[in-house]
Amino acid sequence: FELINMEDVTQNAMRKLRVMADARRVKIEFNVQTALPAVCGDAAQLQEAIQHLLHNAIKFNKIGGAVQMDCGVEGSHLYLRVIDTGVGIPEDRLANIWSGLAHTQKNGYGRGTGLGLALTRFIVAAHGGHVEAQSRYGSGSVFAIYLPLVFEE
Repeated sequence: FELINMEDVTQNAMRKLRVMADARRVKIEFNVQTALPAVCGDAAQLQEAIQHLLHNAIKFNKIGGAVQMDCGVEGSHLYLRVIDTGVGIPEDRLANIWSGLAHTQKNGYGRGTGLGLALTRFIVAAHGGHVEAQSRYGSGSVFAIYLPLVFEE
């Protein structure tokens, strides 16, 4: 692992999915607290984790919907939240979304295998962090990655 700039990693993830977002007319907004501290990690792996969240936020969003990405610091962690205006996740399915076994049902927005969220959880855990999800069926979801900050001694 090395010290990485998560703003750069997030911008790279957004660039990779720009064509998909444009095709669905999904607007992506990126809000960053000033002067984010570095985190220790593998930039390519963390970019992949962010891309999985962003891909889902676009794929399961309505045409012309919105995705907001917020990045900042809470306590001893850097957070990245992906907030969408998509279809949301039924409450009875929310607890299992990180397992890798949570296939999405065909709902007019496509299907998903559930593997992207499992990989995201694995990557973030390997970096000493954790993931969270909140959703309201019919009105969107919030997915969050929390990574430990590097404190110099």
